[in-house]
Amino acid sequence: MCKKHTYLLNMTLKSLLSSLFILIMVNISLAQEDTVRYQDEVYVDFIKSVAFHQVGLPTSYPTIQLDNGRLFLSFDDMGGSFYDYTYEVQHCTKDWVPSDINELEFLDGFNGERIEMFNTAENTFVDYTNYQLIIPNRDMNFKISGNYLLIINDENGLPVITRRFIVAKPKVVVVVKTTKSPDVEYINSYQGVTFEVNKKDTYISNPKEELYATIIQNGRWFESIDNLKPTSIIADRITFNNGMPYSFPGLKEHRSFDIRTLEAATRNVHSIDLEANGTKAILELSKSRYFGNYVFENDANGAFVLANDNGENDEVTGDYVDVYFTLKTMEVEDKDVYILGRFNDWTPSPLYKMNYDYDRKVYKNNLFFKQGYYDYLYGVMDETGSVDTELLEGNSHQTENDYLIVIYQRSYSENYDEVIGLSYRSSVKN
Repeated sequence: MCKKHTYLLNMTLKSLLSSLFILIMVNISLAQEDTVRYQDEVYVDFIKSVAFHQVGLPTSYPTIQLDNGRLFLSFDDMGGSFYDYTYEVQHCTKDWVPSDINELEFLDGFNGERIEMFNTAENTFVDYTNYQLIIPNRDMNFKISGNYLLIINDENGLPVITRRFIVAKPKVVVVVKTTKSPDVEYINSYQGVTFEVNKKDTYISNPKEELYATIIQNGRWFESIDNLKPTSIIADRITFNNGMPYSFPGLKEHRSFDIRTLEAATRNVHSIDLEANGTKAILELSKSRYFGNYVFENDANGAFVLANDNGENDEVTGDYVDVYFTLKTMEVEDKDVYILGRFNDWTPSPLYKMNYDYDRKVYKNNLFFKQGYYDYLYGVMDETGSVDTELLEGNSHQTENDYLIVIYQRSYSENYDEVIGLSYRSSVKN
């Protein structure tokens, strides 16, 4: 076959694959909701691979200091065209509802600016347009600390992405310790967190009334412990303690897979199949870990990193890979099984639901993932909508987890919740 015919055939296959991908993955609803939800969420099916973190630190949480640090947002539009996406930010209370303050009080600049950085995919089987945003920037900066929500809107002003982030103005020092849970029933499966605040030279007229704290494990906002109040004050030391540590399930080290290169099978990948119409990655067979002993593995505590080891510009040279998951276990009665991680905001959506194969006695699913490294866990959702990873993963007090402690102040002289302290702590690196 001549080169010209080979080229035309390859282009035809690429076009067919992209069309098939869009038909499978894209469901543009005419009834797209215009209601913003103050949480991490993707509102439409054609937006994929949303990453939001500190600039240059892909596994970091979206937190910065006031006038020091920037956040990077990246996402792919699978719709096959260019769109004028705009962005805005909203200041929020400690409880993640809009603050009762004017935009001029928290924002230096304007909301509704257009996202200027975008490029189409290069030399990939699947076509997409990658959009990028860095905040703060020349058009927008923050005047005050606090919780914020980043909102990405489409050309019709409807939300397509929302992302939480925190801007801190540190005024206090937060000292954190982690332990085993003191509860005898959970001593080998749960972790305890204690912390205190040193206010140094900061004047706080009434700490018990003005201060609040939140603890977040592995960046999972929906499982945070919120609105904690000081329990004792001795000189500059402010203690948050109700007689025992605040308790979190220990989890297990995250499962992971690595598809940064497609030239060979890598970590937890059984095989890579390079086919004429795309690439398949078959992961190693997984098993339930509920009764398994704790095994240490280096992980990213649920995070993911988008990267292509064989390309120079990860955001536009990374291809989409059809990744096959299988979980060997008996069927879980009356509960659905899901693949969960930061890549899907830990949300048990239908796309990530596992289907049970009664002949092989395995749960299975296959999903498109952009090239990179991914952490994940298997979880179940019952009829009430609650999600739990313990049934398939188990818990261990030995697991390395990240804890973020946020200290809020609502002083008598202000009408919003300031963030005056942040502390990150690993459960095994006290």
